[in-house]
Amino acid sequence: MKIELEPREEQQMKMVVEIDRSELERFKRSAARKIAQKGKIPGFRPGKAPYEVILRHFGEAAIEQDAIEALIDDIYPKALTQAELKPSGPGSLEDLADEDPIKVTFVVPLEPEVVLGDYHAIRQTYALEPVTDKDVDEFIKRLRTSYSTAEPVDRPSEKGDLVAVKITGTLLDAKEGETAEILTDAPSQAVIGDDSVDGGFPYPGFSNDLIGLNIGDTKEITHKFSKESDFEQLRGRKVKFSVKVESIKVLNMPELDDAFAQTVGEFENLEALRTAVRDQIETSRRDDYEAGYYETLFNAIEEVSTVKYPPHMLEEEISQVLESVEHDLSHQHMDLPTYLKSIGKEEEAWIAEEIKPVAQKRLKRSLVLDEISRAEAIDLSEEDLKAEFDRLLSNVIMSQDFQAMRKKYTTDRIVQSLSMQAASTLMNRKVRDRLKAIATGEYIEEDKVAKKTKKKKVSPTEEIPTDVEETGTTPVEKPAKKGKKKESAAVDVEPVEPAEPAAPVSKPANQSKKLDTPK
Repeated sequence: MKIELEPREEQQMKMVVEIDRSELERFKRSAARKIAQKGKIPGFRPGKAPYEVILRHFGEAAIEQDAIEALIDDIYPKALTQAELKPSGPGSLEDLADEDPIKVTFVVPLEPEVVLGDYHAIRQTYALEPVTDKDVDEFIKRLRTSYSTAEPVDRPSEKGDLVAVKITGTLLDAKEGETAEILTDAPSQAVIGDDSVDGGFPYPGFSNDLIGLNIGDTKEITHKFSKESDFEQLRGRKVKFSVKVESIKVLNMPELDDAFAQTVGEFENLEALRTAVRDQIETSRRDDYEAGYYETLFNAIEEVSTVKYPPHMLEEEISQVLESVEHDLSHQHMDLPTYLKSIGKEEEAWIAEEIKPVAQKRLKRSLVLDEISRAEAIDLSEEDLKAEFDRLLSNVIMSQDFQAMRKKYTTDRIVQSLSMQAASTLMNRKVRDRLKAIATGEYIEEDKVAKKTKKKKVSPTEEIPTDVEETGTTPVEKPAKKGKKKESAAVDVEPVEPAEPAAPVSKPANQSKKLDTPK
């Protein structure tokens, strides 16, 4: 068997295999026997008719078509072995030339290739702002406000009052074709002097402009939004707001004591409440800060790294993003067609513009982080894996979807999915910790020679070590959907549908003339 290889773009290899025509004849006879076993030929028992009789009865075209498919399935894995190629997924049949010898052209998706840049040279300060007593006091103040009773008053509004208004906003510098009115009688309420209640809507300090107004009063306010405004479309622009006061209420806050602490939760006293509030603020602040910190750090690493992957991996990632979107929409009692209609988008354009870029970023990041885990030789202990698995299992059991999952999946399937997620989550956490230590200068390489940038192929089927036995792939079945390890610690605990093992080659449904049955 003669093989010619030609590299293709997008991490693929063109493989041309030459086969003697005698091989096709052998497969034709085998195909004829199988056809004869399924069909009936007068005067012969199933499978016992001579080849020439089978040929005349069923026709040469039908026999050759089955023979070609069997020949392709037989030679593809042998050709991969001879060419020393390790595909990342099912290959495709590109051409079949009815010559002597027969030439079969395959396109083989190669394993992704990751070239890490010198990420050990990247420095990024980690400066998480500590939680202060003032932060705790402000949180508890908002908590007291939410537990306050509101009593209507018939007087001009004062600081601390809860004021309900309707707001109409008009752009003063509307561009041609742009709608000037951005708000129309939009209801809102604010505690004067406290932006924490309404988030400073429509702009920070808005509530202070309501001081001295009576019920039924209207007031026009012109405001120029800063270039750092949360409303991106209004940055640097002037808006005239027309405000009408609907009601004014004085807030009667509960006393700040142990009784109040016991009212808002299972807290023994006020000190226990303050401790819980501090912990909550610290967790929230750390999560928010680290989301931005690692996003910046990962982007810096990706900028100095090169990643190549075959098209099928991106297609699978796009499918996973779509599944995630559809899952989220289902919780809103909405399907994808309805959502697309609501935003006025065609599915193909929406996928190309919004889903594909997300999938590309996720796939590249996943491959880069996987390669870093190998470069850094990060291992997972059984104790850590078990602890993470138990945490995920507890979350699943407490979730609203648990009973539905039990009906849809077997226990073994749920356990396998959670085991893989536990390993992925734990590994990503350890990789992030290592990268943070490197970026802040806290990590000292023990062997700089071994850690230097290197080029290494990453197998998409290689999983993070776990105690869960993985299902292998067979050379003759359909392709499996391969899950990607996520870069964040957030875990979607819903098991994915069981997939079928991977096939070595897929044949196009509509073949060209050269792929038709040879004459």
